[in-house]
Amino acid sequence: MKAFNVPEFYRSPIISKIKQYRKLQDPRKRDNSPTLLDFGAVQFLIARHFGFCYGVENAIEISFKALDENPGKRIFLLSQMIHNPDVNNDLIDRGVQFLQDTNGNQLISFDTLTPDDVVIIPAFGAPLDIIALLESKQIKTEAYNTTCPFVERVWKKSESIGKDNYTIIIHGKHNHEETKATFSRSDKHNKAIIVRDLTESKLLAEYILGNKTKEQFTIDFKGRYSENLDLEKDLQRVGIINQTTMLASETQEIADYFKTVMLEKYGTVDIANHFADTRDTLCYATNENQDATYGLLEADADLAIVVGGYNSSNTSHLVELCERKFHTYFISSEKEIVDKNTIHHFDYPNKKHLTSFHFLPNKTPIRIILTSGASCPDSVIEGVIHKINSFYSDIKSVEEAVHSLKYVERVSTKHLHYAKRKFMQLNLTKPLAFFDLETTGINVGSDRIVEISIVRVNIDNTTDILTKKVNPTIPIPEFTSKIHGIYDNDVADCPTFKELAPQLAQFLTNCDLAGFNSNKFDVPVLVEEFLRADIDFDLRNRKLIDVQNIFHTMEPRNLTAAYKFYCEKPLINAHSAEADTLATFEIFKAQIARYENTEVEDEKGNKIKPVKNDMAVLSTLTTRTKNVDLAGRIVYNEKGEEVFSFGKHKDKTVKEVFTKEPSYYNWMMQGDFPLYTKKIITQIRLSMK
Repeated sequence: MKAFNVPEFYRSPIISKIKQYRKLQDPRKRDNSPTLLDFGAVQFLIARHFGFCYGVENAIEISFKALDENPGKRIFLLSQMIHNPDVNNDLIDRGVQFLQDTNGNQLISFDTLTPDDVVIIPAFGAPLDIIALLESKQIKTEAYNTTCPFVERVWKKSESIGKDNYTIIIHGKHNHEETKATFSRSDKHNKAIIVRDLTESKLLAEYILGNKTKEQFTIDFKGRYSENLDLEKDLQRVGIINQTTMLASETQEIADYFKTVMLEKYGTVDIANHFADTRDTLCYATNENQDATYGLLEADADLAIVVGGYNSSNTSHLVELCERKFHTYFISSEKEIVDKNTIHHFDYPNKKHLTSFHFLPNKTPIRIILTSGASCPDSVIEGVIHKINSFYSDIKSVEEAVHSLKYVERVSTKHLHYAKRKFMQLNLTKPLAFFDLETTGINVGSDRIVEISIVRVNIDNTTDILTKKVNPTIPIPEFTSKIHGIYDNDVADCPTFKELAPQLAQFLTNCDLAGFNSNKFDVPVLVEEFLRADIDFDLRNRKLIDVQNIFHTMEPRNLTAAYKFYCEKPLINAHSAEADTLATFEIFKAQIARYENTEVEDEKGNKIKPVKNDMAVLSTLTTRTKNVDLAGRIVYNEKGEEVFSFGKHKDKTVKEVFTKEPSYYNWMMQGDFPLYTKKIITQIRLSMK
């Protein structure tokens, strides 16, 4: 990832050495066990991941850049840049003024602003109405906008599902700056509702199922839903997004719950029209920090100290996790540690400051879990270490402690079991090609491939791997690059897809295709690219196997969870095409081994055994829709006729529409439909003559 210019006073020599040590020992981030920093009388177990994240470092760099570039000008922050008192106070000391507090209360009137003033947008983003207000005063809001790109990713997701007419359910804290900003954008594209937790989700479900009245809804969700929301109409289609700092397991639980509710009301056949599968929209740092905290829970310690801003959502969830096992103290800095016996700390659920005595046990060595939120400087963590060490006389030097760094290894019987397991051979009558794409975006018709990896499993079960970076011939959006790590410069000198197409087509000759979510995305995108390259990549004699569909049938989750569940180890290097492809291949084999001859009930209650080591059977299982084209614009009805699945002619046969309204064909051919869809409707039209 990009390296940011963060002031040295936020850095820590000790913490930098710990992070460098773990990076060298564990470059692929496989191990979430803590690092042991041993000072003799005091032993600190430092979380695998903690401290400043990408978004925070980006915000700090932009804010200090604003100070450097605008000497003598008035500089304002819309509200706290991040939820850390030290960073915000540093900016105040340098003359930055806050227009609002963290709750949105006005500190300085917007009426006092002039076009010469500089306003910094915080990392959480800002509601659209405030952006519009600032721009009406000729304030250039984009000049110093520190909005985290992972927050912007949530906004793009809300825009996508909102435009598809799904009401957006936001898992977040309704008074949090980020959730306010997300709500304003979700509300722009469709209706939106905020839920805080599973309890509120269950309350909302009562309205989805029609068990409670509109009058009760306005009370239960006051200030947390779009104006003019129609309970009967707008709760028929829903999708879940979240505040990026929420607890990952809770978001998953809420999403799974709402899917269950929609299944209860509408059944399985048409579930995609009522529930948008958005996956979670947490940022990478929230995921890493929470996973690292789970790693802490596997260690033994006397207490835990979590450092961060008291209004920091991501830090509060680390506290919540640590409290499951350890006596945990949530502090903002070493200043809260008065002496060896006294500590001031924060009770987050009750929003109270507490003082505890004799918090350090009367023993040596003592073991202390130590971690921090994504907005906490490493220098503050170092301050906590020095403060606690100062209470003991027999303490090793920093050099000695750093020299003897080691991480707390765990013995996992699951991993040993995996190492000994021999996977089955696939029963193949033709090669099976697993593949994964990294692209410029998610639009099947207009986005392009930037990386492709194919693992071809031959009939004898030997494998051939082909991985290529591709010049997409269009710019890669910065937000997308931050997800898969491929930037314009990385592919500028790479061949285009058209140049690679003959080689790829040859490599895929006579292959069935498999992937993760491949039927919905990877296969349609690949076919579009081949058609642009004037290669008719025929799918008629290929079986399409979507490993995600098997997974969602048997164990609804995502790729990372699937790999951990089936292969019993973490997925390393996610969003690398080759890593994702190899993981998909391993998952597929493990699924067959796990589920072959397993009996389940189908939608009609019949007992079936849907999984067999047979590619035809698995293709039938994973191809859930009766699409004629890959995008699902044309489908087969019960009579086997091609019908439209969208628009004013939905459920009408294509031939009937083209007969009665020939111009509809021209409209589609000139519209933003995938090339393969246009190919299909052209074939149908020609068959009518």
